Amino acid sequence: MDIDELRRYDLNLLVHLHVLLEECSVSRAARHLNLSQSAISRSLQRLREHFQDELFIRRPHGLQPTARALALQSELAVLLKQLSLLVRPGNFEPALCKRQFTLSAMDHIAIQLIPGLLSWLGRVAPDVRLRLHSWNNDSIRDMASGRLDLAINFVAQDRPDLYQRILCPATPVGMVGHDHPLASRQALTMAELISVPHVMVDIAEFSEMGRFDRELARKGLSRTIILETSDIQLGLEVAASNQALMIGTREMSKTLTKRHHLVLLELPAGVTFMQLNYLLTWHRLQHQDPGQCWFRQVVYDHCLALR
Repeated sequence: MDIDELRRYDLNLLVHLHVLLEECSVSRAARHLNLSQSAISRSLQRLREHFQDELFIRRPHGLQPTARALALQSELAVLLKQLSLLVRPGNFEPALCKRQFTLSAMDHIAIQLIPGLLSWLGRVAPDVRLRLHSWNNDSIRDMASGRLDLAINFVAQDRPDLYQRILCPATPVGMVGHDHPLASRQALTMAELISVPHVMVDIAEFSEMGRFDRELARKGLSRTIILETSDIQLGLEVAASNQALMIGTREMSKTLTKRHHLVLLELPAGVTFMQLNYLLTWHRLQHQDPGQCWFRQVVYDHCLALR
């Protein structure tokens, strides 16, 4: 490929030649391209100089292509079609996609999201593969490098290189088993909240639980935590079977609360430590990628179903 030769050549002239071959008329070609007739005439003169051929002979009813122009026509049509495919936004066909998408999702979201998502992908995009990745200090850098496609968490980002889309609020609620002494209550008082044992699940993407306990301490109150764990499944099992209360979110918990037969209770007024949003986060470099756009929408739709 002679890049220097291409750099000196105006590739728009090939488009003009293609239209002239279709229209066989300077005036019709000008209307087609929304240009003046003089502009098309100048293009034709430059084309004649480049190809060292007259290309078109004027006739009473239009232009007649020369043998050289007719020889160029079929090759030109193929070339322009290839260029059009190159510069147009990429078309994405899920059924043909052979790509692995890497997703960071909070454990309680992943547990509910991934099984159904994989089943759906198996029908619609059978060669797509998923990889789960925990959120950590390197996650934003991983997004910038393409190693992480999408994240689902509470972590709001005020950065020009990141996009975020709200999935839904994260409303804090108490979770207890259906036979818990407080299960018949619709809303808890502060006294009731601190009167029962608690299970506390540490979430890597969320550090507000410590703030809640500090607020209790400032009021001269405390709660009894019988288990502190990062295992959401274990926390739910203990809450369901050991008369303990666990604080979770009303949204994005439907499957888990149903599976563990948990009852959701309103927390006392003033408990604001988890007034956040579930967020989808991705990097600007991936924003227009057709596959990424498709995957983001698929994940968004499946997350909404968890509400």
